[in-house]
Amino acid sequence: MAGGTAPELAETLANYLPSVFAWRFDDRAVCIGLGQWDRELPVCLVAGAGAL
Repeated sequence: MAGGTAPELAETLANYLPSVFAWRFDDRAVCIGLGQWDRELPVCLVAGAGAL
């Protein structure tokens, strides 16, 4: 997230995926991550929503 702090959910997803996008709403964050943990594993799309 350019110019601000990332929600905790986005930071957690970033530990496992190289590409994470986050949107902030009034009281929650919605995050989507895309990537793979290892070259031999499939590409995964992960989505989550949680409180800020």
